[in-house]
Formats: sequence, C-alpha cells, structure tokens
Amino acid sequence: MGRSLGSISALELAHKHQDVIEGILIESGFPSVVRIISHLGIPAPGIDLKKIDQGCLEMISEISLPSLIIHGENDTLVPLENARDLYDHLGTKEKELLVIHSASHNDVLIVGFKDYFKAIQRWTKKGETEPRSA
Repeated sequence: MGRSLGSISALELAHKHQDVIEGILIESGFPSVVRIISHLGIPAPGIDLKKIDQGCLEMISEISLPSLIIHGENDTLVPLENARDLYDHLGTKEKELLVIHSASHNDVLIVGFKDYFKAIQRWTKKGETEPRSA
C-alpha cells in the first residue's frame, strides 16, 4: 500500500517485485512526482520533467497486479485527475478506482469509512477466490 507520496514507492516496488506481491493499494496517490511538482508550481530548471513523467507512466503500464485506487473527490493537494490517470495507465485488467465523495486529501478514511473498508474487503476477497496465474 502506498498513500500520497508513498504511492511512488509502492508503485516502484510493485513493478519490480510482481512475482512476490499479490496486489497494490494506492490511496490519495499519483502516477508521477512530476504531477505534484507541476501542480504546486515548484520550479525545476534544467530537469526534463516530461521525460520523467513518461518513464513513470511506462513503468505503471507494466504493472499487472490487481490494483485498488482510493481517492478523495475534493483533494486539492493531489487532484482526482491523478487517480484517474494512474487507473488508466495501470497495465492490469484487475483494477478498481473508488472515489470518496466529499473527501479531500487527508480525510478519505474518515469521510468514506464504510465504502473504504468495503472496497478493501471486496478487493482482498477477490484475491482469495481467484488466484493469480504466474
């Protein structure tokens, strides 16, 4: 699982260790740190942000693990479009995007408590009944 900034580490681990990881859960995450740099207006002179972003999207497209993405509808720190972009680029067909209505960046769990845990329970149950082929 990766939450917010931790989503980048979780995605990289999932990419590199798909043989031992059974699934990935991303909460309030983003597909590339470039998205946050751009959103926050942080200057990055001399750095090819487009190349970094494209590399991240390519890596994500190679992830074939079952994936659950949970994101707040009103997240202003990491806008919802990041979750949608992450979902769209994941290479797996076993993926779900849960948008918690009225939630922002740091209250996803509190605002969407029931839906949050229902989605996780459903997601983990799938893994128990449908073993992934190697």
